[in-house]
Amino acid sequence: MLASASADRTVKLWDLSRAPTADADGSGESAVAIRSFNVHKDKVQAVQWNEKEPTVLLSGSYDRTVRVFDSRAPDTGVGAVLGADVEALRWDPWEPHAFYVSLENGLVLNFDARTLPTDLKAASPARFTVSAHDGATSALDVSPLLRGCLVTGGTDKVVKVWNVDQTEGGKPSVSMVASRDLDIGKVFSTVFSPDDPLTIAAAGSKARLQVWDVGANLGARKAFASKLSEAGKVFKEKSGAGLVGLVSDDEDSDSGGEEDES
Repeated sequence: MLASASADRTVKLWDLSRAPTADADGSGESAVAIRSFNVHKDKVQAVQWNEKEPTVLLSGSYDRTVRVFDSRAPDTGVGAVLGADVEALRWDPWEPHAFYVSLENGLVLNFDARTLPTDLKAASPARFTVSAHDGATSALDVSPLLRGCLVTGGTDKVVKVWNVDQTEGGKPSVSMVASRDLDIGKVFSTVFSPDDPLTIAAAGSKARLQVWDVGANLGARKAFASKLSEAGKVFKEKSGAGLVGLVSDDEDSDSGGEEDES
C-alpha cells in the first residue's frame, strides 16, 4: 500500500498489487487511487506511515498544520497548528507515538500524538523545539540504529547531526554534534543508512549526492559513545574527510565525484 501527498491538497492511497485499468479514451492504462483524504487546506508536503501502527498516517501541509489519522477513519484524526509551512516529517522509530516535523522557519518540533487534540483550535504545544537552521529546515531523518540521533538539512546548505538525550521528568537535552556544508547546495534530502549508525546520504540543489561518514568525526564518536556501545557498535579512529561524492549520469567523469578533502 502506497501513500502519496500532493499539491492538489489530498493524501491518496494506492494498492500496488492491483493491475492498471484501461483509460476511458483508450489511450492506455493507469492506476486509480483506492482512497483520497481531504485533511488539509493547502498543498500537502509530506506523508508517512507509522511502522508500528500500519493504518496510521502522519501528514504535513503548507496550511501550517500536521495531522495524524487512521486511514480507516480519517475524520477521527488529531493534529496541531504550526507557526510555518511544513517542510519534512518523520515518525520516531524509538517511540511509536512520537514524531518530528521541520518547518520553513528553520525549527524542528517534536510531538506526542497521544496528546494532540481533534480540534485544531485547541492548544497543541510541542514537547520540545530545536532551532536547527537559518532558513527552511528542508530535510529531516531519525536514526533507526541510535536512539535520539537526528540529521537535518536546510536551505542554508548545511547538514547537521543532533543528539537528543532523555532526562528524568524534564525536557530532553538537545545538542548539535556535527555540522557540515557538503557542497550539494540547498539540502533537499538527508537519510540515515539502515546498516551503519553514523553514515548519512544527502542530496541538494546542485544535483549532487554525498555520503557522509559522521563516524570519522572524533567529536561525534565521543558524543554517541554510550549509545554506540548500547547498540553493540564499536567505532575506531578514522582518517580522512569522511565524504564520498557520487557523479550524476549527466556529469563529465573528470569533473566530479572526487572525495572532498575540505
